[in-house]
Amino acid sequence: MVLFMRGRRRDRGEIVIDVLRAALDGEVKTRIMFKSNLYYRTFNHIFSELLNKGFIVRCNGFNGKFLYKTSERGKMVLEAGVRFYSMINTSKRD
Repeated sequence: MVLFMRGRRRDRGEIVIDVLRAALDGEVKTRIMFKSNLYYRTFNHIFSELLNKGFIVRCNGFNGKFLYKTSERGKMVLEAGVRFYSMINTSKRD
């Protein structure tokens, strides 16, 4: 699920994209953290920022747990970020 791990550290934008991608279909917070391959502290910092800015929304889940899902606004950020990084990676090879 992690998009940008290639033997180097991810920058903040790459981490945000990984978190938004992990939350696309709606997941509990722990699964999003595992799918985006982040430590708890780093994940909480970025996740709460995405939640506060409306890029991720909280939904009612099952068994009283909350699911978190990438919002429409978050999907636009995700799409733009993926395009941006693909252009950068393509231009490095030229």
